[in-house]
Amino acid sequence: MLRGNQFRRLGLLLEDAERGFAGVQLMDVTRGDVLDNLIADVAREAANSLGADGLRALAVGELRIAGNRLHGIGPDRIGGPVAAIRLLPPFDRVAIDDNTLDRVSGPEQKPVMAQWWALLVAIEPAVRPGNWPRRRATTASRTWPPRRKAPTC
Repeated sequence: MLRGNQFRRLGLLLEDAERGFAGVQLMDVTRGDVLDNLIADVAREAANSLGADGLRALAVGELRIAGNRLHGIGPDRIGGPVAAIRLLPPFDRVAIDDNTLDRVSGPEQKPVMAQWWALLVAIEPAVRPGNWPRRRATTASRTWPPRRKAPTC
């Protein structure tokens, strides 16, 4: 259980163009609860990053996400996708209820159009940021991460 924590100003020096970032990442969890937490100002300067997430869950059995506040997730300008909460397969059951999600954390922010989601439930990961696992996880119909085809000449 992850309850009543405050995660602030995470990934402030992140400028790696080859990696994504997650403020909080849950991976390979059988049963868990993420309740009443604050996740704020995540990867605010990571304009060159492949993406950023406030809370990322990957390969979970049962997960409950409730009563959390997430704001200031990702930089004002970014080329990659940003999500306050990102859920990646495989997963069995997830309940998401009564969370407050906001891209900005204050009036000083001037965000521009970007790929930003409050909640993103992905069919499969679009990219494999550096802090995701390198091992392959097999689901019923897909292998993750997807295998790349060799270029043909």
